[in-house]
Amino acid sequence: FTVVYYCWALSFILFSIMSQSVLRAAIGSAQTGDVIVDTLTDHYPRATTVNIIVDTREPPTIITPTVQSIMANTAELGGNVSLDGGAVITERGVIYALAAVNANPIIGGNGVVKITTSGPPGAFVLPVIGLPPDTGHVFKAYATNLKGTSYTEATAFTTLTLTQGWRQTHFGSTANSGSAADGADPDGDGLKNLLEYALNLPPNAASRVPAAVQATGGNLEYTYTRGTAAYNGGTTFRVEWSDDLTTWFTTGVVESLISDDGTQQQVKA
Repeated sequence: FTVVYYCWALSFILFSIMSQSVLRAAIGSAQTGDVIVDTLTDHYPRATTVNIIVDTREPPTIITPTVQSIMANTAELGGNVSLDGGAVITERGVIYALAAVNANPIIGGNGVVKITTSGPPGAFVLPVIGLPPDTGHVFKAYATNLKGTSYTEATAFTTLTLTQGWRQTHFGSTANSGSAADGADPDGDGLKNLLEYALNLPPNAASRVPAAVQATGGNLEYTYTRGTAAYNGGTTFRVEWSDDLTTWFTTGVVESLISDDGTQQQVKA
C-alpha cells in the first residue's frame, strides 16, 4: 500500500510539473488571434485529461482620428482600424458630443451621439449631419470585436458659422475678404453678398430680389422670399415703407409666414 501511494504521489507531482511546462510552452508559442489547445493525459492511478486553452484574441486597435470637410452643420469624421485583434470587427464608427457637455465621450455617455458602420480593418470616414453651427465638438472613432471596444484619442473641432459655410460653398474660402466679402458684388447684379446670403440667392450668377408688391384695399402688400437658414441663424429682416424715399418707417407693418420648405421662407408684410 505504501509503495502504491508514493508511486501515485510521484505520478501526480510529475503530472503537475508537465502540465505547467505544457502551459508555458503553449503560451510561449501563442500568436495573436490563435486559440491553442493542448491535451495532457495521466494514466495512473486513473486516466485524467487536461485541456489547456490559450486565447490570445484582444480588442481591436484603432488609430488616426480624422476630421475633414467641416461646414456649418456637417462634417466628415473617421479613423483607421489598424488591427482587428484576431477577431472579426463587428462594429466601427464615430461618437461625438458638444465640447461643453462631454469632453471625453464614450458609447452611452452623456450627450454622446453614435454613428455606426461595418467593414473590415482599414480607414473609414462617415458623414455627420445636423450639427449646430459655430459650436465646439469632441469626437472619437471606435471599433468593436468580441473582446471589447477600443477608441482613438478624443479630437476637437468647431463647426463654421452660417456665413462662413455659405462663403466656403460659393467661394471656396471662409474669409470675409475679396470676392467673398459681405460687401462685394462679384456677379454685378447690384446685390451685395450679404443680401444674397440672406435671401438665399446665388452670389456668382446675376439675380433679382424675389419680391412682389400689390395693392389690397387701401394697403400695399409686400411679399418676399428669404433663406430659412439665415433667418433661423439670427439674421434680422425688416420691411419698411416711405412716402418720400428718404424717411423710412415700420409703423403698421405686420409680417406673416406664408410657407417654409426648409430652404426658403415666403413672407407677406
